Amino acid sequence: MPLKAATAGYSGAWQPVVDHQHVGKQRLSRPVAAVLREKLPAVTVNVSVELQAKKTAAEVAGDVVKLLDGKKPTLVVWQTGTVDAMRSVDPDDFRGAVDDGVAALQKPEPTSF
Repeated sequence: MPLKAATAGYSGAWQPVVDHQHVGKQRLSRPVAAVLREKLPAVTVNVSVELQAKKTAAEVAGDVVKLLDGKKPTLVVWQTGTVDAMRSVDPDDFRGAVDDGVAALQKPEPTSF
C-alpha cells in the first residue's frame, strides 16, 4: 500500500525537511519525501503540499479537511506555529487550534450509499 503524505503549513512547506544535521556552521536538511523513501524502500511514497502562507493554526484548522479533500493521506505533516508566535497568539489558544485541526483530520469520512 502506498504512503500518501500531505504537508500543510507556511510558505516554506513546499520543501518540508527532517533529520537536521549540523556540520560546522552549516545546517543540512533533507526533504521529508526523501527521508520517507529511504526509511521505507518497499513503499511507494507520494507527497502533496498545501501551502497556507501567513495563516495561524486556527485559520488552517478550519480549512484543513477541505485542503486535503480527496487526497486521503496516510500521514499529515502540519507545519505550524511561526505565524502564531509572530502574532503573539496565546499558547492555550494555539494548542486548542491544533487540537481542533487534528480532531477534524481524525474524523471518519461520511459513507455515501
